[in-house]
Amino acid sequence: MAIINCPECHNSISDTSSKCHRCGYVLVAPSRSIFGRMCKWAFFIFNALMLYIFYIVATNVPAMPEQIESQSAAYQSGAVVGTIIGGGIVFGTILAVWMIGAIILGLFALITHPIG
Repeated sequence: MAIINCPECHNSISDTSSKCHRCGYVLVAPSRSIFGRMCKWAFFIFNALMLYIFYIVATNVPAMPEQIESQSAAYQSGAVVGTIIGGGIVFGTILAVWMIGAIILGLFALITHPIG
């Protein structure tokens, strides 16, 4: 362990220090570990994937088929309500998975962020 001078305040500090204890000058910027980088990229990839899945589901909402148009008004109303409720369940499930996954992966990315 050698003693060096801080480039900013010329205080004597150890060469293994990441910053000067007197002025706070950063000598070596902390970096993420491999696990930290994996958590950060998993967070970004998960959110991009969930956005893509949400887009695919939103653009493929089923239209009312021709067989339903020839049915009675009550049957058509039931089909519309079923489509709305079913779509709401699908969108709600996707959003719940997205929120839970983003929170968990975001916490991992935050915890593995280097302090410095």
